[in-house]
Amino acid sequence: MKQIILSLFIIACFSSCVKKQLSNSISSDTNQQASAAVQGESLTGKINEKSLPSSFDENALILLNGRRISREEFELLNPLKSGEIKEIKALPKEEAVRLYGKDGEHGALLITPLIDETLSQKYYEGLNNSLLLEKIQELESQGKINSNPLLVLNGIPLRGEEIVERINALGEEGIGEINLLVKKTAYAIYGVRAMNGVLLIDSK
Repeated sequence: MKQIILSLFIIACFSSCVKKQLSNSISSDTNQQASAAVQGESLTGKINEKSLPSSFDENALILLNGRRISREEFELLNPLKSGEIKEIKALPKEEAVRLYGKDGEHGALLITPLIDETLSQKYYEGLNNSLLLEKIQELESQGKINSNPLLVLNGIPLRGEEIVERINALGEEGIGEINLLVKKTAYAIYGVRAMNGVLLIDSK
C-alpha cells in the first residue's frame, strides 16, 4: 500500500484537488516498508490510501491535540517522526461543522500526537516562581503557548517533578532571561514536545 511522507501529504492535501488517502489504523509491517522505502526522511505516520472528503480543502480547520494551528505551523511538523504521531484523521464538512461550528465549514484535520506524560499539566501546578508564571500567562494570553510549555533550563529540558523542583529552587532572583523559542526551531529540535511552546530559561 502506497506510503506518503508529510511533505507529499501537505502538497496533496492543500494544493491538489486530486483525492489522496489517509489511514486511521496502522500496522507495523506497513511502517517497516515505509521506513525502508524512504530512509532518512521524516514521516508523520503511516498513511494508507483512503479518499479524503470532497468538502475538505485548503481552508480546512487544523487541530493539533485539540488546539487550532495555522497552515504555517502545520507545515512545521515536517521534522516529526512517525512514532510521534498517533493518528491523523480528516473530517468531512458535515461532521466538522457539527463539532466545531462555522470554523469547520471547510472540513477539519485532526492530528493526535503521542503525549509525553512527564510534561502534563499536573507537573506545572506547583510552580511558584512569579517571574516565570507571569511570562507563561502573558504568552498564553497571546496564543503563543499553552499553560504547560516545555521549559529548557540552561539548555536542559525539564520533565516531571524536576519542573517544579528546579524552577522553584531558582527563585525570581535566580532567573536571568526567559525567551520564547520560535516554532520552526522548536519543532526541529524538540519534536512533538514543542507543541505547547518552548521557553528557554537562563539562570544568573
